[in-house]
Amino acid sequence: MSCALMNRPTGPSAAQRWIVVALAVAVGFALAAVQASPQGAAKVEGTEQMTIRGRVLGPDGMPVANAQVAVVVQQWRRSEKPEGTYFAAGMATRSQPLGSCRTDNAGRFRLTGPRGSPSLPYLSATLYAAAPGYGLVIQPIDQAAPRQTVTVELNPERAIRGRLIDLQGQPAAGVEVRTGDAQVPVWPRPVLSDDKGRFYLRGLGLAYLTLELHHPRFAPQWLLNVEPRPLDETRERTLSLVAPRRLRGRVT
Repeated sequence: MSCALMNRPTGPSAAQRWIVVALAVAVGFALAAVQASPQGAAKVEGTEQMTIRGRVLGPDGMPVANAQVAVVVQQWRRSEKPEGTYFAAGMATRSQPLGSCRTDNAGRFRLTGPRGSPSLPYLSATLYAAAPGYGLVIQPIDQAAPRQTVTVELNPERAIRGRLIDLQGQPAAGVEVRTGDAQVPVWPRPVLSDDKGRFYLRGLGLAYLTLELHHPRFAPQWLLNVEPRPLDETRERTLSLVAPRRLRGRVT
């Protein structure tokens, strides 16, 4: 009997092996159910991509190479801590670039960026396009479409000429003149007025825009509905700047 006991197999029995296999199958089904459930999908929320393809054409319908294209999206932003269940008073919007690229020799472009999530969707999406010798254009696109194709037609280039003076009629030199959103790389770069107070801002294609004037000596100004003019028009606007004012008070 002692020899029989020493030669008895020490590994798992067939029944034990079947139990292990059954447990492994059960665990596999459980993992698959977790991955397919909404809880599992929420872990990758917002990782999907949206793709915008298209072409940039000139006013003559010909493709424009090396044009710069950018897409800016707008989302809700919680600026204050909401009270109760009413969130409208605590919500504000923010704009942020989705991405930018340049067109190839055939005027084609492809831009990819993250899609808005169900919990924080995009409110709007805007495409900006510009190229040397053409005017900037702005075109709304579908903020919810995962894939879309657009055609962008650039406008003839326009410009704004002007002369800045103070209240004594003296030239205002070194004033920064800008328009548009500084976060959008397509917008024309700001310019400074020269020693005679003159400035020349070009690369514009919109019918009307807002002009901003900034300098430490003067109060900042925002001029609405300024109309850019064709490049061959030499007429300039004369704008007067005022000194900044201080407001004193007490909050109780």
